Order: sequence, then structure tokens, then C-alpha cells
Amino acid sequence: MSKLAIVYFSETNNTKAAAEIVAGKTDAKVVRVKGAGNTNPMKGMLKIASTPVGEPEKEVADCDRIVLMSPVYAWNGIPELVGFLKAADLSGKSVMIVTSGADEKPKTGMKVAAQYQKLIEKAGGKVTAALYHQGGDYKKFAGAEE
Repeated sequence: MSKLAIVYFSETNNTKAAAEIVAGKTDAKVVRVKGAGNTNPMKGMLKIASTPVGEPEKEVADCDRIVLMSPVYAWNGIPELVGFLKAADLSGKSVMIVTSGADEKPKTGMKVAAQYQKLIEKAGGKVTAALYHQGGDYKKFAGAEE
């Protein structure tokens, strides 16, 4: 039987709430990728990786399907998720990317998904879908109802 992991980063808990909703409807392992402090938007803009706390890449070693959930910061990916993707062995794994942001248009979210896709493919994984979710305002928890 295939194992599913939901891997996410969340600073304001919007993406956390979405990950928990998806996990509640599936039999997924939930893996939160965290940084040592607040995320640095400048690192995101410069596409610099940041080492996540712990070793979340080891938590998905036994999974063959991953849903990567990420907010969009500074029009780019999250440095800690970039660090996770650079450390993870995704050989043979199917990955769905879900980005979220305040923008009504999915253009930026899909740009971030393309950034992640390059890293996923370099790590041996295959992206099966990329979706954008319009979420709450930056630095503000929208609440589970959103």
C-alpha cells in the first residue's frame, strides 16, 4: 500500500490549517518543515536555501506520494522548503505541489511551483500536479473557515 505524506511550511498557520484538513480526509503522515526563526523573505527573493530544523527529509523516506504545501513569500518559494528539497531523496516519489497566497491570480504561485519542480526532479521525484490556492493575507491567520 502506498504511503502519503503532507509536507508543509507555515509561519502564520494558514498552510498548517490547510494541511491538517487534507490530512483529516486521508491517511497521510504530516511533516512540518520549520526554520530556526522567522523566514527571511530576502533569502526567498534570492532563491537561497535555508536548512530546516531537524531532518524532515528522513520523515518522508518511507512514503511514495507527497503533497508539498507552501505559501508564497516575496514572490518566491520558502527557503526552508528549498533546503528540504535539496536534502531529500525523492527517487520514485510522486509529488503534488500546492502553493497558496493572497493574490487572486495564480501566476506567482505557479512560478513558485516551477521553482520547486526543478528541485523535485533533481532529487529524483516526479511532479504529478501543481495547484494554487488563494489564501489569507500575509502574516495574518485566516482561520479554518477560509
